[in-house]
Amino acid sequence: MARVPRGEQLLESLQDLYGEAFNPVLRMSELAIHAHNQAVASGDMGDMATAVQNWDRVASYIQPKLKAVEGQVTHNIRAAVIDMTGLNLEFEEAESDLLEALPDD
Repeated sequence: MARVPRGEQLLESLQDLYGEAFNPVLRMSELAIHAHNQAVASGDMGDMATAVQNWDRVASYIQPKLKAVEGQVTHNIRAAVIDMTGLNLEFEEAESDLLEALPDD
């Protein structure tokens, strides 16, 4: 006879007790919503802490835990240096010459 994992046995027992559609994570979510609503209504910090703990527990079943990762980033930067001393640049004239050279449409 194949051995049934303990978690599956427990789920089957809970479904026998509460019905075939029973899902412990969904039930935990319902209770978290209730605790959240109570915390918002009361404004009590203890109720808020309980609500956060409940949501944290629900999240642990449906979202992966985030872990801190150390890393190192290396950038290769290339720069060009152009010596423009001694150049006489007249941008206004260059711009006006360019506009005169454009064809009329």
